[in-house]
Amino acid sequence: VVYCRPPPKLANPRDFQEIEFLRGEPTAVEVLSARFLIDPKQELRDYLFNLPGWPLCSGKLRGALARAEVTNVQYFPVEIFTAAGKSVSSDYSVANFLGRVKCLDWVKSVYDGTAREDGHATHIDKLVLDATNLRGQKLVRMEENATILLVSHGVRRQLEAAGVTGIRFTDTEKFQV
Repeated sequence: VVYCRPPPKLANPRDFQEIEFLRGEPTAVEVLSARFLIDPKQELRDYLFNLPGWPLCSGKLRGALARAEVTNVQYFPVEIFTAAGKSVSSDYSVANFLGRVKCLDWVKSVYDGTAREDGHATHIDKLVLDATNLRGQKLVRMEENATILLVSHGVRRQLEAAGVTGIRFTDTEKFQV
């Protein structure tokens, strides 16, 4: 796990609570700088899980997404350091993936039955997508569960060909959350 230490420097420090990268909306918060702390023994992957849960993407991952013509993303450059203050990498950015699409097939999917009342499915045992709203989409968040990023087969092939690390692709038939 990578930690954000100290908190990011923002144009307006009160904006910290407004930074939410699961909404799928552009953020107007101006991130002036952010430093992430990493254990020097940890392998730097192209996609890094971190606290506070901001998607960290390497230059290699950003390049692969650009080649796949994924344009619905905002990037905020960050630096990664060790606890001793040694710079490990300045090649990473926080990614804000834009766009949320309603695409869960509520009839064919299997999920926690209480979820449908508010339109969100947090526990999905069987994921079936309604492709109607996904046509032409390359990378989007599910409206019904914003922690899930959906990518087209073309984007998946591009990321796999680039050898991007830290991402696990799961076919919808095998997906559970």
